[in-house]
Amino acid sequence: MKVFDILKETLTIFHKNTNFIFFTILTSLPLFCFLIYYETFLQKFLSQSTENLPLPKKTGLFIPSLGNPWLLPIDMFRNINKYHFNELFQMCFLYLVPLHLLEFINLIFTVDLSSKIYREEKALTFFDMFHLRIEKVRLRATFVTFLYVVFLSTCTLLGFIWLLVTYSAVFRLFFTPERSGIVLNNFERVSSLGFNLFHHLIYGSNLLFLVIIYLPWCAIWNLGLVISILEGICGIKALGSAAYLSLRNTQNGVGLVLIFTIWELGLRALCLYFGCYKTWFGIIGLISLLCLGNAVKWASFVVYFQDCIWRVSKKKTGEEQG
Repeated sequence: MKVFDILKETLTIFHKNTNFIFFTILTSLPLFCFLIYYETFLQKFLSQSTENLPLPKKTGLFIPSLGNPWLLPIDMFRNINKYHFNELFQMCFLYLVPLHLLEFINLIFTVDLSSKIYREEKALTFFDMFHLRIEKVRLRATFVTFLYVVFLSTCTLLGFIWLLVTYSAVFRLFFTPERSGIVLNNFERVSSLGFNLFHHLIYGSNLLFLVIIYLPWCAIWNLGLVISILEGICGIKALGSAAYLSLRNTQNGVGLVLIFTIWELGLRALCLYFGCYKTWFGIIGLISLLCLGNAVKWASFVVYFQDCIWRVSKKKTGEEQG
């Protein structure tokens, strides 16, 4: 299957058993209520931290400069240090502890039920879903794997942000001709603009390289969580199994992660741009779409897991016949 085939199969999970839709809504209610507070807090924090950023400058050639957009992270970091350090600490705590715990609970029910429905083991009624039991071994294994994933993903993102801020600081210190305050003639201004474009290109290429590295890792982490829930494999073993199963199916995993990452970041960016967080209707609409995307994401990784198993079993069968 390709990426869109996996998404089509995922929609059949919701179509096969409409009770699953209502149960998903109920299990998402704690996460939904918490996100009302968290997303409002996050959107206000981002809005306040970008209020005093430097504006783009004129080049003197009737050509607007790029305003060094890659220096945005360090400008935001300085504003955070100066005005919003307490809010930053609170937001990090909310992200690491209550948000992840609620996502963990929602993850277990979504993956386990979608797997049972997709495999067509039996027709689950709404009453059966409430009496769903997960063995302690699988629950413990999933929690350990979840801690591994949270640790790895958080450290990776912090490392990327550190590289981003460091590069921005170095760029501002050494590669910004305007820092000296010298008045440049027209030729020097054109050369300066080309020089900045070159460094923007280098910076963008490095950022794209980091994204290309991060997406396959994220696909393996998500698949490892699914394996822990369904197979009861713990920690590094689950992530190793995920890496092995996705070896011949990396493209689909990366595609799924890319689609749902764009979905989440795009919704948050639109909400921030249009100020949706200022109204109840806007923030509830945002969170509803985020929870919908979260449920579809984990159900799609269940289908992706089955597709990986099919590919591996097909390969082993071919080797035995060969």
